[in-house]
Amino acid sequence: KKKQSYETPGDEDNSDEESGVEETERDETIGRKWIWTAMDVPTRLLICFHVGNRELEDAGKHLVDLSERLVGIPMFTSDELVHYESVLKSIYSRKVEVLPTG
Repeated sequence: KKKQSYETPGDEDNSDEESGVEETERDETIGRKWIWTAMDVPTRLLICFHVGNRELEDAGKHLVDLSERLVGIPMFTSDELVHYESVLKSIYSRKVEVLPTG
């Protein structure tokens, strides 16, 4: 595990011993999770959520769960994570046969 020291504001010139701040071991996995949420805007009800990483697999789990709870295609707003596009296409895209005209 990586050791990291913490400084208090204004103690930049002091050593850890002088400032009274001890070195502590820090678990690098703490604080590394993402809470994926889907909300119904008019009612502000939470439709579903997923706690995971910011990875393609987690985007897929969350959006598949959402698609199983809804009828139709929902409106999406996002932080533009690249994984959304591929997952949304795999869930909601379908081939539409175009009839010949003329």
